[in-house]
Amino acid sequence: MKHAKLLLIALLAFSLSLSYTKGANAKDDKERKGKKESRMERHDDKKDKRMERRDDRDDKQKKDKKKKGKHKKGKKLDKKSRLTKEMNKHNERIAKIDRLKEIADEKRDKALRNKADQLRDKEMKRHRKALDRIDKAN
Repeated sequence: MKHAKLLLIALLAFSLSLSYTKGANAKDDKERKGKKESRMERHDDKKDKRMERRDDRDDKQKKDKKKKGKHKKGKKLDKKSRLTKEMNKHNERIAKIDRLKEIADEKRDKALRNKADQLRDKEMKRHRKALDRIDKAN
């Protein structure tokens, strides 16, 4: 009987502790849910702001693209400015090819020298065609 009383007291104490912790857990669960909901709300707010910024950016890009498409293309360059532009382009290319030749001579690389000569010939042909086009246009 003595053991039964002790067992009964232990069982009662255990059940009381369970009910107490269950109530505390319920409060903790409510707090956790509240925190989780507020976290989710903040997340949703941030997501909404990001979406708004993206939409604004997209709208602005579309508007800019439409503006670019609507304006008339620039005037055709006159003969003098087109000749100047072509000569600058040609001179720059020839300078690069000449530098390539110098490097080939320093390294005594015949293949590179031949390639540079081929490039120079090709550039001269391109330049002649460009000059003919400019002359015919005006």
